[in-house]
Amino acid sequence: MTTEEATGRLNLYDDPSPLPDTDNINILVDGIRKKTRGADVRESIAKALEVTYENATKDGNTNMEVAKARGAFEFLYARLANIDAQLDGKADAGKIATQLQNMASASPKGAYSDLASLKQAKPSGDTGTYITTNNKNWNYWNGSDWVPGGVYQASAVSPYDTFAFVAGDKPVNFNNTNKTIEITGNNTYLLQGKVNAIAKEVVAYPTSSSWVVIDTITKKMKTAFNPAATDIIVGAVFNPQHSKPHITFNGYFTIDNTVPVNPDEVATYSDNVIYSPQGNIVYDRTTKKLKHPRVNVKVGKQDNWIDANEVTLNGSAGFIVWDKVQRRIVSGDVVNTNNVLLGYYDNTTGRVFLNSFSIATKTKKIACLGDSITEGVNANGWQWHRYIDQWAKNNGIETTIINLGIGGTSVCTSSYVTDTLKPFVNRLETIPIDADIVTIFGGTNDWGNNATLGTIDDTGTSTFYGAYKHILEWLAINRPNAKVMTMTPLKRYFRGGGTTWVNAQTTPNNKGNLLQDYVRAVKEVSDLYAVPCVDLHNDSGLNPVLEIVRTKFMGDGLHPTAEGNKRMYPIILDKMRPLLEYD
Repeated sequence: MTTEEATGRLNLYDDPSPLPDTDNINILVDGIRKKTRGADVRESIAKALEVTYENATKDGNTNMEVAKARGAFEFLYARLANIDAQLDGKADAGKIATQLQNMASASPKGAYSDLASLKQAKPSGDTGTYITTNNKNWNYWNGSDWVPGGVYQASAVSPYDTFAFVAGDKPVNFNNTNKTIEITGNNTYLLQGKVNAIAKEVVAYPTSSSWVVIDTITKKMKTAFNPAATDIIVGAVFNPQHSKPHITFNGYFTIDNTVPVNPDEVATYSDNVIYSPQGNIVYDRTTKKLKHPRVNVKVGKQDNWIDANEVTLNGSAGFIVWDKVQRRIVSGDVVNTNNVLLGYYDNTTGRVFLNSFSIATKTKKIACLGDSITEGVNANGWQWHRYIDQWAKNNGIETTIINLGIGGTSVCTSSYVTDTLKPFVNRLETIPIDADIVTIFGGTNDWGNNATLGTIDDTGTSTFYGAYKHILEWLAINRPNAKVMTMTPLKRYFRGGGTTWVNAQTTPNNKGNLLQDYVRAVKEVSDLYAVPCVDLHNDSGLNPVLEIVRTKFMGDGLHPTAEGNKRMYPIILDKMRPLLEYD
C-alpha cells in the first residue's frame, strides 16, 4: 500500500513523487493538496507552518503589509509617486487658515461691478467676501490676490427667479399717511434665498415708483429703482406721491392696517405661484388640512395643472411645496430639489401663508335691513357686515353691501315713530331686486318703543309677530332668488335719556314684555318659514350687564363698538357662509 495509500478515498491525492526539500511556500502548499503519501502530506503541512513562522519572525510581517500597501499598483514605489504628484502644489495649513480668516463670514460685505473694480478698490485685500455683479460671483482675498469663490448662493438671489415669501404674526403694513413701510411683527422671514429673520423697522416710501427689496447683505428691507444682484424683489410701490399709491407685495400685507381688497393689489413677483381660478383654497384648522380646487402651479412660464385635493399639514409648522415628481401639492421639505416652495404654515396659530392669486369667481350683493346697529352707530365704520365683506373678499368672493339700517326704526307699525323712521315693513321696496342675500336684524326698538308682540297666528303688520311674518312672505314672493337670514336682537342694558341703566332681560316694557319675548318671536317665525336664524341674543358673547363687557364692546349698553361687531361677526358668518359660497 506504499504507492496506493489514498485508494478508496476518491483519489484526492495524485502526486506520488517524494516531497522535495524546499522553503518555497507554493511547493509546500501544492504538496499538501496533491501528495499521495500521508507522510509527505503531513511533512508539507509542517514545513509550510515553519516557513511562514520563520518569515514572520525575521521580517515582522513586512511582506504581508507591503502587499496590502501596494493597493492597485504593481509596485509600492509607483503608488508613493502618485501620492507625491497629487500633493504637489497643495496649500499648506497656514495658507488655508489665512484664506479662511480672510473670508470671515459667508455674508458679503459689499458689491462691485466686476473683479477689476474690486481689485482697484482694495488692492491690498480685505477680510470678508465681496460680490461682483457682472457674474454674481463671491470673491475673497487669498493672501496675494482677489479670487472668485463661485456664484453667490447660486441662482437663489437673482431678483427675477427667486421665490420671496415674507410672513409674520403681524402683516407688513404700508402706511399711506406717513409714507412708510412698517415691519412691526415678530417672526418675519424671507423663507428662501438664504435670508432669515428680517428686522423690525420702518422704511420710508421711495420718492418715485420703485421696487421693494430685501438686501441679502444687510438682511434688511429697502426700496430700489434698480435692484442689485444681491437684492430680492418682494414688491413695489407705484406713484408713491399720490394719496393712494398702487402697492404690491409678495406676502401677507395691509394698506393703512386694512387688508387690500382690490385684486390689482395682490399681484406677486415670484415665479412660483398658485393660480386658483376655479374656487377658494381653504385651510381647515380642525383637521389641519389644506383643501384646494383644481389649480395651476406656475413655475416661471410653465403651467402645471393640479387636480383638486386635500393636503395634510403635519407637525406644528412647515413648508407647503409642489412636488414635481408626484405632481402634487404636499407638506414637504424645501431642501429637496424636487420640491418648489409655495408657502408656509403654522398649525399652532392656525395660519397659512400661500404665494397665490385667484380670480373672484363669485359675486354677491348683500342687503342688510336693520336699525342703528346695522347702520353702524358707535362702530366707527366697522359694522358686522364690513367684517363679512372683508372676509368674503379675502376668500375670492366679491361682495357689495347695501346698508339699509336706519337708527331708531322698528319691525312693526305699532312702534311707528315718524315718516323718516319708517318701520321695516314700510321700506321693503328698498331691498334691491337683484339682492343675493337679505338679512333682517331688528326687534330691540320694538321692545323699547312698546310694540305689540302678538302671536304666531297674527296677520298684518301692527304686531311684531305679524310684521315679521309679512316680511318673510313678501321676500318669498317679491325677491324669490334672494337667500334670507334673520338675526335676533342682542342683549341690552340701556340707560337712554334717564340716569339709571335698564336691563331689558329682567325689565318688561309698557306692554309687559321682556326683550326675550321678541327674541322668541324672531326664532319662531324664522322656523315657520324655514329661514336660518342667528341667535345673537344668546350666542354673540355680548352681555352689556357686565360692566367690563359693556366698556369694551357696548359702551352705551346697546350699540356694539367696532370690537363688539368684530366679536359677533363670526357667529353671523357661520350662518351666512353657505349663502356666500354656494349658488
